[in-house]
Amino acid sequence: MDEKTKKKQCCLFAFLDVWDSSFAPGCTIDVPVHIINDTCEKWNGFIELSVMFEGEKVNRQNISCELAGLGKEVYEEKMKLPSEKGKYELVAEITYNSESVKSIRDFKIK
Repeated sequence: MDEKTKKKQCCLFAFLDVWDSSFAPGCTIDVPVHIINDTCEKWNGFIELSVMFEGEKVNRQNISCELAGLGKEVYEEKMKLPSEKGKYELVAEITYNSESVKSIRDFKIK
């Protein structure tokens, strides 16, 4: 197995466990984020949770996390959603080896 193939097989994954497609204006939701460490090394970092509107962050929170090699964990944070109606994105982002790993969910405020 060459080095390029090895690098692609060793990753960190982030998954938002939020499936609702619409929310009430200004509500606060629980946001579970599953992190899977498919490497043999411990990982320390942050999950950046963001609410995006037309490409701009309108709300942002960081969750500090530490994950053992070959480990998985669910981190949960409460997040207040915007009061204005519209189409938004909920984004969970981590950085591993200078690369961004994102999970994105579209939702509406009605």
